[in-house]
Parts: sequence; C-alpha cells; structure tokens
Amino acid sequence: MSLVPAWIFPGQGTLPSLPWPDTALARRLIAAARESRLDLPALLCESDAPARSRTRIAQPLILVDCLLKADDLRQAGLACHAVAGHSLGEYPALVACGVLDPLDALRIVIHRGSLMDDVAGGMMAIIKLDTAAVEELCRRSERRVVVANRNSPKQTVISGESDALSEVAAWATSAGGRAIRLAVSGPFHSPLMSDAERRLRTTIQSCRFEDPVVPVVSSVTGESVRSGKRLRELMMSQMTSSVEWMSALQGLRSEGVTHAVEVGPGAVLAGIGRRNEAELTYLSYEEAKEWANSNAESPSSQAVPEESEERL
Repeated sequence: MSLVPAWIFPGQGTLPSLPWPDTALARRLIAAARESRLDLPALLCESDAPARSRTRIAQPLILVDCLLKADDLRQAGLACHAVAGHSLGEYPALVACGVLDPLDALRIVIHRGSLMDDVAGGMMAIIKLDTAAVEELCRRSERRVVVANRNSPKQTVISGESDALSEVAAWATSAGGRAIRLAVSGPFHSPLMSDAERRLRTTIQSCRFEDPVVPVVSSVTGESVRSGKRLRELMMSQMTSSVEWMSALQGLRSEGVTHAVEVGPGAVLAGIGRRNEAELTYLSYEEAKEWANSNAESPSSQAVPEESEERL
C-alpha cells in the first residue's frame, strides 16, 4: 500500500520530556525564546510538573518540540502531502508548509500562551456521549459553557466558567457519560477568550503569511486552504472558535491522505484516531521516523508498518 502522509500537530496536552537535538533550528528557537525571558532547555528539564504545565510555558515548549520533530522527519526523507493542527498545533503546521517563519510562529505562540494563561475558567472532556447530546447540555447552561473541541463522535470538549463546567459534568454523568477535567488554565475556544483573541491579532498581523506549499486543513472550518491571506484570517479567530477536528480529518481524507503522522510529544491525536477513525492509518512520530529510516526509497511508493497497539 502506498503512503500518502499528512502531518498532524497536537495542541496543549502532553509535554515534551526528552532533551532536544543540538541543531541549527533548535539553537535559533532557543535564542529567540531567551530574548523573551524563556529558558526553554531549563524549562524542558523542570521537575515541577504544574509549573511546566502552565499555558505560558507549555505552549512554547510544545511548539518547539513539534518544529524540531518536523525538521527531523524532513531530514529523514518523509515528506507530507497536507498538514493540520489541533488548536496550538496549527502554528507548527503553518511552519511545516511554509506559511510562517519558525521565529514568527514562536513569537505569536509566546504571546498567545501568556494571554490565554490570564483568563479564568477551564475545560472538560465529555466521553461516551455524542456531540449533539453534549451541545444540548451546554444550552441548558445558558451559554456559560460551550463546545470547544469536536474530537470524535464520542469525545467532545467543553469550555467555560468553572462552576458551570461542574454543573454540565454532573448532567453528563447522569446521562451516562464521563467527564474529565483537563489540565489547562483557561476556557480556551470559547467566547471568554474574546479579549485575548483581540490582543493577539496585532501580533498575528505583524507576521508574514505565505501561501502554503501543501494544503492546510483548517481545524476552525475543516476546509482545505491554499491561501496565506485566508490562513491569517482563520488564525485571528481561532482562540474563540471551536476546534472542528472531525471535520479536519474529513478534509485530510478529501486531499487523498492515507496516513496521519502525529508530529509532536506523545500520541494523543493518534490515540483518538485509532479508536474512532477507520479510513486513516495513524503513526506516532517515533513510528514514522523508524519507518523512514528503514526505507531507502520514496515513502510514497513503499509499504507501511502495521499499526501499533493502542497506547492511550
């Protein structure tokens, strides 16, 4: 079977834990972060997990990890046919396809993480209930909670005021679902992020957005985008828009993609996909790197490895 890979980039979740390679790109990113008073290598080794998980720290760490892994896969000869990113992951996706310069992406994400860290509220994953049922529960909350991520038919993330989240979680449990509070510091992808989104727009507007060299499937709309101008518009509304991950996966399939390679720390997106998606094969970064290193010919004409067992 031929491999037509997309690179998919995770959002704020699993943090990187291994030292980064000493590459030219790594040195550029680390030096730029230090100008913003972020010592990323020291933070990468920080033993205080809650401190590393703070949004203003976690987002730059995850971005840099994604960028370095993408660079590594490219050096190994594994190209991508399309890209998509989940929330924060849209920034390394835009770098991977030539839309954003890596240093511009880092500058935006440092500002983004700082702004998002200052908004009160939270997020919660609701599993075992379909999205329509979760949407109905959110309507009962009088818009104090909204659907933030449509990740799969049975995993929906809600976002909003903390007390309202607890109320919706109780309703969801009574309806046969399960609610899991996410380890994030704010109500991301909800109207509560409006002021932060407005303030981030100035930084986004100051950066150059080129047309992508491969299609970008937006997780805001699920559309395949080939215009840097359109991508800038989407990113300026991203913080208050829901993450339409199921639609993004459909967009990747429409581009002829057969395999989705998760480029970043962990394998959260691969885990979700393997549980819910029959049409795409999912590979972690490690699996993709191993496969690329073991095949001398072009990845688009080679057989691919069997999927590994579920690890999430």
